Amino acid sequence: MPMRVRQALAGAIAMVIAIGLAMAWNWAHPSWAALGVAVCTQLSDGESLQKGLMRILGTILGGVTLLIVMVTFPQDRFPALLLTGMFVLIYAYLMKSVRRFYIFFLASIIPVTIATAEQGDPTRFFELATARMLETGLGVGVYVVVAIVFFPASTSAQFFDKVKAQTSTLADLLIATVGVLKVRTQPDEDLSSLLGSATERQGGLLSALDADSLDMLENKSAWDQAVRSLEYATKSLDRALLDRSVLERADIGHVLIGLPHFEVEIISRLRSIQQMIDKQSPEAEPQNIDIRPAQDRIASYTEIQRASLHAVSHHLMQIDQATKDLYDAVAKARGFRAGSIEHRHRTPRTFTIIPEPEQAMGAIRCVLGFWAAFAVYMFLPGVPFPPIVLSIAMVVGIQAGVMTPYLRPISVFPKVIVAMVGGMILHVFLMPHLDGYGQLATFMIFPSTFLILYFFDGVNKAIGLSTWVTAVQFNGNVQTYSFTFFTDALAAMFIALCLMQILWQFPFNFAPQQAYNRLLKRFLRSATRVITSMDHADAPESWWQRQIRVYHEKQIVLIPQKLPIWASQLPKETVGDEMVNQATALAVSLGVIGARLEDLVALRNGPGATLWNAEMRGELEIWRNEISALEAAMLGKNMTRAQTDFDGAARALIDQLETSFANARARGAGETSTPVQVDTVYRILGAYRGLTEAISESLKLSHAMDWPRLREPRFNV
Repeated sequence: MPMRVRQALAGAIAMVIAIGLAMAWNWAHPSWAALGVAVCTQLSDGESLQKGLMRILGTILGGVTLLIVMVTFPQDRFPALLLTGMFVLIYAYLMKSVRRFYIFFLASIIPVTIATAEQGDPTRFFELATARMLETGLGVGVYVVVAIVFFPASTSAQFFDKVKAQTSTLADLLIATVGVLKVRTQPDEDLSSLLGSATERQGGLLSALDADSLDMLENKSAWDQAVRSLEYATKSLDRALLDRSVLERADIGHVLIGLPHFEVEIISRLRSIQQMIDKQSPEAEPQNIDIRPAQDRIASYTEIQRASLHAVSHHLMQIDQATKDLYDAVAKARGFRAGSIEHRHRTPRTFTIIPEPEQAMGAIRCVLGFWAAFAVYMFLPGVPFPPIVLSIAMVVGIQAGVMTPYLRPISVFPKVIVAMVGGMILHVFLMPHLDGYGQLATFMIFPSTFLILYFFDGVNKAIGLSTWVTAVQFNGNVQTYSFTFFTDALAAMFIALCLMQILWQFPFNFAPQQAYNRLLKRFLRSATRVITSMDHADAPESWWQRQIRVYHEKQIVLIPQKLPIWASQLPKETVGDEMVNQATALAVSLGVIGARLEDLVALRNGPGATLWNAEMRGELEIWRNEISALEAAMLGKNMTRAQTDFDGAARALIDQLETSFANARARGAGETSTPVQVDTVYRILGAYRGLTEAISESLKLSHAMDWPRLREPRFNV
């Protein structure tokens, strides 16, 4: 049975059972049990066991959060709002910082939905809130049981297929890369497209790790390592091609004497990995590879070319390490023996307490939406259905605001009208003619839920199902049918979406043009700070200075990953296709700057840093100045002068670096250093050269863009 059908059936059956149980037990509002099912169907791609557990935990966490607020401030409305807002802020922020965001998605929404229970009698609030939590928990629990017992739609098989496909793509990329290194072929659009698709699919692999069959859960850490090893190998291939460009058409095959063995060994290793994924014994275990350049064969190479060669060699060794890790991870997960290989150093993960700005802005937006909706609830008693205003503001604010911040909330209102009209037609014209719950479930609840879940995706599914539940108004065994209810509910939803639209632009504007410019400026400032920190690498730093440094080092890696997404969301009807392409190209170029800076950060304290500090560190000021010029250009200042000045400075810088390194070798520094130190210094030299060229390319791309048009106010709403 197709996954889409299984999902739709699970949601429809759970909806029928949850509403039926709530009505049979004569609970106050069966629609809240229905809404619990509706929430569970969101952000789901077929898993049941693990995500069901996450949903139950999220429901419990949300209920506990509400009880904490009630116990702390039982009759103080404003302190209770502040405390609830603090919890919503934390949960909304954590949704993007961990893969298992279901817990925090439900924990953010449930306290608000429960708190909107009838508050006319404060003495009964605990009773009403507890009943509301039970109703919501009923919907969640029923969906989880139905999904596990009747439709255990595990995606583990899809995950294994994705890992195998990514492994095959890595093999194809490796063959193409070796062909480029040996000048059998030249880099072309097909290779770039293959590399781009592999990088894009890698993000899907991370989310697919949430598959829930027992063989996945028992070996979750091993499969997590496998996915990260694939990511590391793909990234290293990209870096190898980047560093190879300076060598033009030079044949590296006769210099990297282990390259033929490297190609054969890695391909064999990837084939064995695919066999283990299929639970077949591998053909061969990993073998060690030596792919260092032969020094006696590069006498005619310039220092810059040698630097590029060492960088390529280093990235190939990273691929070797990553595929060994991949082999070990899959072998552990499938019960085979790990390869007989030496211990490999793993870089420790860095952590900073400084929050990621985009996540924080999205979380703040959710809190402000909650407070604004509650202000409507408290101070505008004539507004219809304040609980709907609160609920929609939270659902749209979290799902659309945190997950897809570029989505304009008001743009979903036509979908809301369609869903509400459909629900109203069923509620007013069909439900009065149904006799008993059997007919209600057969002719309305089941087919409506199934069709919405089958045909809608993402935000559309959330809007469709939630508004349908609201419009149908399952308010107990005694039903009321009113056109006025439909119009009032529609007005309440419109008010909620208008509130979210205001918050979409204030206090942080999430229009793609504004977000793209904001990310660009933050990247350039972080790049400047990283360069400055390298200039003072020997100086002692406090704990807070280290937090700031790590934050900026993370930003130069993360922001280039986000920029292409925002560039793709730029409105082509206003800025034009050409500017969208230019913005994407600039994002790619800034990604190269970030990659070069990341390499330099990794090399900063390595062997050979003494020579780096002595001979090359003075050139950091040039980069700082030119990155400042790049930022000035984006503010509409003179670009031509900055580009001309930097082109000359870049050529002089590369010549100076090469001369400095040659002089150091003449003094004996190169001969007395260990091979590892020499390799490190050459890689530093290559990263310097690459960073200089990347800045120059970014200046050219920035000069070609029409920045005033991109910032034009009428396009940013």
